[in-house]
Amino acid sequence: MFQASRLFFLIWLDIKRFFRDTKYVLFIIALPIIFYIIYTAIFPKNANVNGVPWSEYCLISMIAFGIMGNAINLLGTKIADERKKMVYLLESISS
Repeated sequence: MFQASRLFFLIWLDIKRFFRDTKYVLFIIALPIIFYIIYTAIFPKNANVNGVPWSEYCLISMIAFGIMGNAINLLGTKIADERKKMVYLLESISS
């Protein structure tokens, strides 16, 4: 049981860290939602793409947009920044 509570604590810390960085929140959550609202407002309600209603098709596209945007643009720079901070921390500890 100790491992499960520790895991939930680490997940909670990661969620808090995620929402502290406004760049992540903007590009991963807010931007796809804004695009979804705009695109569903522009096209007619009865539009279909290969038999799928446009609103559902656009929703899946915006979810993929958010995931790919995170993976391509933001996640790599976040990992590099964390590694750089860890290297500086280790250098300061070792000297």
